Amino acid sequence: MAAITPDDCTKKRTWLRFEPTISVGNIVTIGAVAVSIFVWGSTVERTLAVHGVQIQNTQQTGLRLAAEITLNKTEINESLKEINTELKEISAQISVFLLQRK
Repeated sequence: MAAITPDDCTKKRTWLRFEPTISVGNIVTIGAVAVSIFVWGSTVERTLAVHGVQIQNTQQTGLRLAAEITLNKTEINESLKEINTELKEISAQISVFLLQRK
């Protein structure tokens, strides 16, 4: 192993060389932009996943409500048919009553 000389202490370290137009600030800025893009992308992914679940729940709710509406319409139609039948019976009874009265 070689002995360290005073000249060795005055030499600049050259383990990281930069072009004269590039500074450490440029590299840090590029790194910060890369990290922020990654964080933004993961945030957008989570947001889209949440919205996907909400859309799916909304669609299921819509299908359930459509089924309930169809069932209610069927029940209403049956009730109206019963009312119509009863009105015809009442009308017939009134006609018979009026004929008997004459």
